[in-house]
Amino acid sequence: MTSSKSVSHMKKRLKCQICQASKRMSSFHMPKTDPTESRPECEELTVSWLLRSLRRETEKGEKLELELQAAKRSQSLQEVPPRADQFPTEVDSLAVRMRTLREVQSVQSKLEDAEDTKRNLHDKELEDWFQLQAQLVEKQKVEDENTGLKLKLVEKQQETETEATADRKALCCRRG
Repeated sequence: MTSSKSVSHMKKRLKCQICQASKRMSSFHMPKTDPTESRPECEELTVSWLLRSLRRETEKGEKLELELQAAKRSQSLQEVPPRADQFPTEVDSLAVRMRTLREVQSVQSKLEDAEDTKRNLHDKELEDWFQLQAQLVEKQKVEDENTGLKLKLVEKQQETETEATADRKALCCRRG
């Protein structure tokens, strides 16, 4: 039973950590300065720890499965039937361990899906960031061109004013 409780506790912890990692991903914003900057080291450590834990649990489950198969083989090979009070509890215990293994494998599968989703989100965020950078560069070019055109317009207006003033003076001089 303690094994079942610890697995149940581990599953709750894994679900909680997956949920927390998911929340961190949803609130994550790309840095303004460097798009290749890595995620927080804490997240990587959590994922690494989760993967190691799942591997250990998978190995335990495989070992239990082998024990179950060995117990079934030994039962069929034994000529003397096992005691009624001993064998069913051992089989029940192994069956519970197998169910636990399947649950752990299910959680592992969900974790792998979450990691794939995380990678896809990261790729999408990088793509969006580069798109925004390109748009920013294009906007800056347009603004620079606009500023240059405004300066040329002011120059032309000043030239026109200067010419108009010179024409007025020349006209006044002819009259006077």
